[in-house]
Amino acid sequence: LPPGLTFVSATGDNWNCNQTGLQEITCNNTNVTLAPGASTSFTLTVRATSAGTGNNQADVSTPGETRTDNNRAIAPTTIVNPQTGSIGDTVFNDTNGDGTQNPGEPGAPGVTVTLVSPGADGAYGTPDDVTRTTTTDNNGNYRFSDVLPGPYRVILSAPGGTVPTTPASRDVNLQPGQTNNNEDFGIRQVPGTIGDRVFNDTNNNGIQDQGEPGVPNVTVTLTFPDGSTRTTTTDNNGNYSFLNLPPGNNYQVAIAPPAGFNPTTPVQQTVNLPPGGSIDTSDFGLRQPGGTIGDRVFSD
Repeated sequence: LPPGLTFVSATGDNWNCNQTGLQEITCNNTNVTLAPGASTSFTLTVRATSAGTGNNQADVSTPGETRTDNNRAIAPTTIVNPQTGSIGDTVFNDTNGDGTQNPGEPGAPGVTVTLVSPGADGAYGTPDDVTRTTTTDNNGNYRFSDVLPGPYRVILSAPGGTVPTTPASRDVNLQPGQTNNNEDFGIRQVPGTIGDRVFNDTNNNGIQDQGEPGVPNVTVTLTFPDGSTRTTTTDNNGNYSFLNLPPGNNYQVAIAPPAGFNPTTPVQQTVNLPPGGSIDTSDFGLRQPGGTIGDRVFSD
């Protein structure tokens, strides 16, 4: 094949064609016997990658042939500029982690996106891959322009402290002149946890000392920075946890002391959760109020 063309596929009359060199295609057919004057044919599908001129050369041979002076044909070939297109969309901050850009979820600026062409061999991860990179703008948008038709892989590089909520790479087959605005990616900051224990503060010192047991079935409420809430109850050991929390400041954790218990620590705490943080210091102490035993010793 002339430079500027890459092999895509071949069809016709039991021919089996494979790329055996950078611009060389070898086709074999062991299932056809041709009578004198008969013919067989196949069709090669190629993709234009650049404009230019060159020679399209075909060499034919058959086992046992006695004449070889007519085995080669050469045809001048002109390749016109292929019609380019574009690939892009948005990298967005997927705050609820559902993999879809919902109203109010902003774009993520400064995120690196890579476009990979598999090259002439059609395989990703080989030396002839061709890559381009860009970064998202202030609105999280990105675009690769002047892209030749063909297969591509679009790859997201999630920034530190974030994880993808959509597949981090996707394969695209760009048609001539196509504008592909459908390759969006979602990321979110690494979720964290808040939790600890509600304990029976038997000595009433506000500290969980060795041997002081947990208090089960205590309601714990977490108030998010935006004012929404989530509740849970302590397990049999008095432990509780809130999982998959977005980072943020001014989380409020509060307990509702059950009947028969008084708090020995504040019943509400403020927690600042960093990306991927695990806050396990939000414990609460409860104590059953003590009673009295007494009366009078008298001279009977």
